[in-house]
Amino acid sequence: MRAWRKLLQQQQQQRLLVLLALLLLSGVFAAAGAKEASKGSATEAAAAAAAAQREQAPAAGEQQQPPAAAAAAADLAACSKKLKYAEQRADNAEADLLAFRQKHEESLAACTRQLQQQQQQQQQQQQQQAEALRNRLNDELKAKSDLEAALRKQQQQQQQQTVEAEDLRRDLEKALAELRQQQQQQQQLRDRMHRMQQQQQQGSAAGTVDKAKNLFLDVGQIYMAAFETAAAAVPLSVRDAAQQQAAAATAAAGDQLSKVYVHLEPYVETTKDFYYSYVHPHAAAAAVWLISTGSSAAEKTAAAANEQIDAALAAVYRISYAAQQLQQLLQQQLQQRQLQQQLQQQLLQQQLQQRQLQQQLQQELQQLLLRQRLRFCFLGSGGCCCCHIASPCSKPVAAAAAAAAAAERFHFLRLKLCSSIT
Repeated sequence: MRAWRKLLQQQQQQRLLVLLALLLLSGVFAAAGAKEASKGSATEAAAAAAAAQREQAPAAGEQQQPPAAAAAAADLAACSKKLKYAEQRADNAEADLLAFRQKHEESLAACTRQLQQQQQQQQQQQQQQAEALRNRLNDELKAKSDLEAALRKQQQQQQQQTVEAEDLRRDLEKALAELRQQQQQQQQLRDRMHRMQQQQQQGSAAGTVDKAKNLFLDVGQIYMAAFETAAAAVPLSVRDAAQQQAAAATAAAGDQLSKVYVHLEPYVETTKDFYYSYVHPHAAAAAVWLISTGSSAAEKTAAAANEQIDAALAAVYRISYAAQQLQQLLQQQLQQRQLQQQLQQQLLQQQLQQRQLQQQLQQELQQLLLRQRLRFCFLGSGGCCCCHIASPCSKPVAAAAAAAAAAERFHFLRLKLCSSIT
């Protein structure tokens, strides 16, 4: 705004200078016209005077120079002087005009140079300001873009964190479910091992094929549970990767096997016949022999597996025992709180009873005081304290008995109050 104001002021100054120059030029042209007009009038006057002299010369010769000729000569001399003075003034005005014109041109050139310099300086300043504003705008835009990028990155990180937290929560739920399932399986295995031990202690017949089968099935389940426990300990990412690789391997192997099976298909039937005719009977006999001879080894392996499972589940037993102890402690604390509440209630009841006894004692004391006052009043007036009649008492023994009963009751209430306080 300031630069524009300066430019407007400079333009106004330039306009004023141009107007002054035009006025000066018009004055110069007017002076030149006046000079030319004065010169023309002077020449016309000189010509008229010469013509008059020429016309009057013969008459003057004839009339011998009359006074009119002398006056004309004087006028001619005066006009010639005025003409010379006017010419001198015109020359002086022309010289002044030339000097003023030269000065004006010099000042105008200086003003134009100064104006050009100011315009150049203003343009440079404006360019510098525009460059600074452009740089500032670029910096602000860059900072804005950086902030937006950081904000987007932070939002992405937050979303990723939320997704990871959700995945972790799901993995935790799965792990907890697997842990519960494993605990159930371990409990089932422990129950089965206990049943097996009981059966062994009862002296059941060993060595039969069915018992060996059951034993091998139990051992297989034990090892399957151990294998599942070990597999559950593997992270989910590793298991997923292994499953993906296994699926890819099975797919590739299936393709290869299908290609190979085309060539081996004619030999499959012969192989089946050979298996069922020769291999299967010998294998069954060998299995029976192994079952009959390996019952003792199976029992030993079952005992060793039982020991390993018990050692592995010792931590679980400890945790359960600690949980039971903690539950017992909590129950004890609850019982203590209940006892405290009961004691507080008993204390409140005792306090209420004490207040009631105090109120009764105060009432009895007030009644005794009133009776004593009435007795003293009637005795002083000569009346009877028992029948409240203004006459000599006819029942002194009854009055003494009533006073003794009141004293005993007061003493009993005081003892009761003391015992309740203690």
